[in-house]
Amino acid sequence: MKGAKTLFSSDKTDWRTPRELFDRLDAKYHFTLDAAATAENALCKSYYTEADDGLSKSWDGEIVFCNPPYDRSVDKWVKKGSEIKRGICVMLLAARTDTRRFHNWIYHQAEVEFIKSRVHFLHPDGTPAGAAPFPSMIVVWHHLHREA
Repeated sequence: MKGAKTLFSSDKTDWRTPRELFDRLDAKYHFTLDAAATAENALCKSYYTEADDGLSKSWDGEIVFCNPPYDRSVDKWVKKGSEIKRGICVMLLAARTDTRRFHNWIYHQAEVEFIKSRVHFLHPDGTPAGAAPFPSMIVVWHHLHREA
């Protein structure tokens, strides 16, 4: 696929989620936090940037949307989403069902929706970047219990 190497090289991790996809999910979940954003691509009023270090912040009590960096840190983001105590975490991820992360933190622990076609990500400025060279999935962890 033309441009796929550039589109998903690990030196660039701020690809913007397509607005139509986010809006569909937001209509269902009503997000309160974009956990892995930049000031240019944030989709929620409240968001964490790389400088904020969203992995070190509490997501408890939030309804989180997360399109994590597609780099070596993705396992940390998935683990974090699976471990919040209360709230909901929705992640847009590559559909890699053969990975440890899928079996450790997603399979039998979260709701999974496989996206039928390739996601067409955007550059940070909102211009089209192209279709992902892999299938994607939406993963939803429902952490609705409250601690006493």
